[in-house]
Amino acid sequence: FPVTIGSVVAGDVCVQRNGGSFLIAAIASDPQFNNGQEIFIAAEDITAGNPGNFYVLNGTIVGGYTDLVTGVGYYVSNATAGKLNTYGEIGAFVENDHVVYVGRAVSATELCFDPKYIIQL
Repeated sequence: FPVTIGSVVAGDVCVQRNGGSFLIAAIASDPQFNNGQEIFIAAEDITAGNPGNFYVLNGTIVGGYTDLVTGVGYYVSNATAGKLNTYGEIGAFVENDHVVYVGRAVSATELCFDPKYIIQL
């Protein structure tokens, strides 16, 4: 699938746009979430406009992260496009932000991908 807005690095959380192209998941206020779009994780570094691979199956173990806390859940960041936040960082979310669960850390470097849309604040 092409990446149409910016480049992504392996591990970035992405959202599918209408029409099938991908973009980096913006902060939690991304209007794409209003469309009920699913999220995916980039499986490799992809430059803008080029095809690439994404993790799409729930339960997939995604490696390559650093400093994850085993057993902790991670969410789409409300501060940095394509990145993760822990639940404890959700306090910085504001009205109309979308809380989107990405998965749970199974080690310091691996995340079990299990995306769920939680709520719009």
